[in-house]
Amino acid sequence: MCLGSVGRNVVCQEVEPPRIHPRRMGALVALAWLSSAGVALVASANPLGLTASREASRDLPVVEVAVPDVEALEAKVEDPTASPLGRPYRFAERVPVTFSNKRSGSWEQMADGTEVWRLRLRSAGARSLNLHFDRFELPEAAALWIYNAAGDHVQGPYTVADRNVDGGLWTAVVLGDEVIVEIDVPADRALDVDVSLAAVNYGFRDLPRKQGSCNNDVVCPEGDGYRDQISSVVRISLGGVSLCTGQLVNNTNEDGRPLLLSAYHCILDNANVPDFSLIPSTVAYFNFESPICGALSGGSLTQSVSGAQFLAGDQTTDFLLSELNQSPPAAFDAYLAGWNASGAVPGGAVAIHHPSADEKAISFDTDPLTTDTEFFPGGTHWRIGDWEDGTTERGSSGSCIFDPADGLCVGTLTGGFAACGQGPGERTEDYYGKISAAFTGGGTRETRLRDWLDPSGTGVDRLTGRPAGDDGGPGEGCVPSATRLCLLDGRFAVEAEYRTFDDRRDDARASSQSTADSALLYFFNERNLEILVKMVNGCTNNGHFWIFAAATTNLEYTLRVTDTLRDETAIYSNPLGVSSAAVTDTRALATCP
Repeated sequence: MCLGSVGRNVVCQEVEPPRIHPRRMGALVALAWLSSAGVALVASANPLGLTASREASRDLPVVEVAVPDVEALEAKVEDPTASPLGRPYRFAERVPVTFSNKRSGSWEQMADGTEVWRLRLRSAGARSLNLHFDRFELPEAAALWIYNAAGDHVQGPYTVADRNVDGGLWTAVVLGDEVIVEIDVPADRALDVDVSLAAVNYGFRDLPRKQGSCNNDVVCPEGDGYRDQISSVVRISLGGVSLCTGQLVNNTNEDGRPLLLSAYHCILDNANVPDFSLIPSTVAYFNFESPICGALSGGSLTQSVSGAQFLAGDQTTDFLLSELNQSPPAAFDAYLAGWNASGAVPGGAVAIHHPSADEKAISFDTDPLTTDTEFFPGGTHWRIGDWEDGTTERGSSGSCIFDPADGLCVGTLTGGFAACGQGPGERTEDYYGKISAAFTGGGTRETRLRDWLDPSGTGVDRLTGRPAGDDGGPGEGCVPSATRLCLLDGRFAVEAEYRTFDDRRDDARASSQSTADSALLYFFNERNLEILVKMVNGCTNNGHFWIFAAATTNLEYTLRVTDTLRDETAIYSNPLGVSSAAVTDTRALATCP
């Protein structure tokens, strides 16, 4: 039940369900529709419980979640005295809860022996709900879904591959004030499920919200010259409560890493202190755009990737670079945008963004950009004087402006005064942190773009974009380096990054003691090996390549094993301060033969 209803102080406690422990059953049931290969899945198939018994889902007992003070929240976010610079779009409020599959919800056995756990939650009046699980342990071939009571808005499946570096999961939104959480588990594996729900994020603003009428849908003819750039742009949710815009960007290794560029102010708190714990909560929504030119509505929120890790950021230049935990599926048709860090003055600008966090829009400035000195005396920001076509709004923060001459990103939006329907005498400027300034940033690996966008040190100051799923053509294979090892005849690339207790971040190094089947990585000294990765070709057994790994460390690290022929990656993470657990993933990559 819930105690109180005062803003952030509301707390919901577990209620004892009619069934506490699931029964153990017979043989393992493989779920043919589920992949645990470390690749996000499109929300297209349906949860087993919903498919088998839609009425049963509607008849589940409802657990009420407390309602925050919506009136106070709306007044706060609409404060007319707030600065026009550096604020994300706030749409939800966190409501702490303490539910788990061990003590909440109910279990049901399907005809084929599969166990289904469900929990139905309602927070009255919410425009949308999204969830934060602080513990997310699922066995192989199990999946979590969330959906509304009608069963017509489904998000998932989420598998153990979606777990973030903190061991949790942040979901996409479900519209409305009810959500059903469902976990589908193969027979005889239900006791291996251990999930804990820490928060329900109460949406107090509409999603989508009505953006200004002067915006241009990207599906309109205005977007025809920028289809690739449009496909790079995503809507980003942080902490389940705020929204910004970002875009995937290319790097000189041309290895398809899902690098996500946005604005640093999107993770600042009210005291302008960065909250890096928001990065793992990232949910990137792809292709959220109107299907009809001029509608400014009707977009779908079903294509998303959950989880990311911080790479670099700088408050002065207002850039934030993270990496998604998983590459977007091919069905998302994503693109890695190109960039220009030369500092040359563009003759105009094209902005692609999510105004008011709504469907994707495109705006045009046909005048040469200038360098701002009023708000940014260090010369770190481009100044847009006025948009000739379109505008930007809160929620557009972090979006790129592209040079119309070559389609390359030259800056990311910090903020400004632009809006639809401005009258005489009103300010119209927008301000974008320069990619050229962010390239050198604060002078360290963690505060500049150069190390990540030009990891091979080529010295180039611009790079064209490319499709996210394009690894340069099949058959090129893995290219070994000081930080990359190649296994199974050079097909699989093994790489890792780590973070120390004093927040130092770096790439793991490849050990010369590695073999054709086993990779050895070290962090500081080759005499002190940290990670062993072994690969097995299990294609004749279960149609997967297998990954086994062991690490002798309690540092934070992220391990990536990439099939360079199929451009699919399995990602494994260890939180800081936790002794690393072994990886025994016999369904790692479904990329046979």
